[in-house]
Amino acid sequence: MEGGGNYVVLKHAVFRALVVSAACIVLGVIIFQNTVFIPTMRAFQFTLSGITAGISYAALKASSIRNGVVSLCVWYLVLTFLIEQYNSWLLVLNLVYLAGIAVAVYFYLYVMNVGLVRGAVQRIAAMAVITAITNGLIVIVLGAFALGAVVNRPAAWLESALFNLEIGTLIGLAVGVGIEITEYLAGRWSEVLKRG
Repeated sequence: MEGGGNYVVLKHAVFRALVVSAACIVLGVIIFQNTVFIPTMRAFQFTLSGITAGISYAALKASSIRNGVVSLCVWYLVLTFLIEQYNSWLLVLNLVYLAGIAVAVYFYLYVMNVGLVRGAVQRIAAMAVITAITNGLIVIVLGAFALGAVVNRPAAWLESALFNLEIGTLIGLAVGVGIEITEYLAGRWSEVLKRG
C-alpha cells in the first residue's frame, strides 16, 4: 500500500512541476517567441525560472524537500553542462537564479500558509510581486560577483535590474497562474478518484 501511496505522490509532484513549468514557458513563448529556448537570450529566464519554480513547488507541496533539492541539483547540472555552453560565470549565474526562484516559491507558500492573501487573483498577484522582487535581488547578488562590471557600467547594471523586475513580474504571473491551474486540476482529479 505504501508503495502505491508513494507512486501517487510522485505522480502529483510530476504533474505539478510540468503544469507550472509549462505555464511559464508558454507565456514566454507568447511574448518572446522561440528566444525562451536560447540560453544566451534574456528571455531564457522563462524556461530556467519556470522549470525551477515547477520543481520547487512540486517538492514543497509533496513535503519532499530532500527530493526537491536533489531534483534542483540535477536541473542545475543539466542546465550548466548540457544546455548552455559551459563557462565559470554560468556556475554562479545558474546557482543564484535557481536558489532565488526556489526561495521565492518557498516564501510564496509561506505567505499562503499564514493566510495573508485569499482568492486566486490575490495569490497570482502575490507570486508576481514575490518573483519580481526576487528577480531584482538576483541582479544585486550577481553584482557582488561582478563588481567591476557594476562600477564600470552602472547604467547597464541598473537597466538589467529593472529588466529583471519586469520579467520577474511576468514570470511570477505565469507561475501563479500555473499553480492555480495545477491545484484546480489536482482537486478535480481527487474528486474523480474518490467517486471511482
